[in-house]
Amino acid sequence: MRLAEQQALNWLEFQQKFSSEEDCRNHLYKIRWPDGFRCPMCNHKRAYKI
Repeated sequence: MRLAEQQALNWLEFQQKFSSEEDCRNHLYKIRWPDGFRCPMCNHKRAYKI
C-alpha cells in the first residue's frame, strides 16, 4: 500500500483499528507482502520466527 493510498485516522479510529499488537503486525504484514510472504533471496513462501 502506497503512502498516498493510506487513509488518515484520528486517535479514536487508530485505537479501534489497532487495538492489539497482533492487529498492528497483521496490518504491516499486508503492507509489506500484499500477495503473501515471499523470501527476497529464494522466493520461498514460509518464514520462521527466531
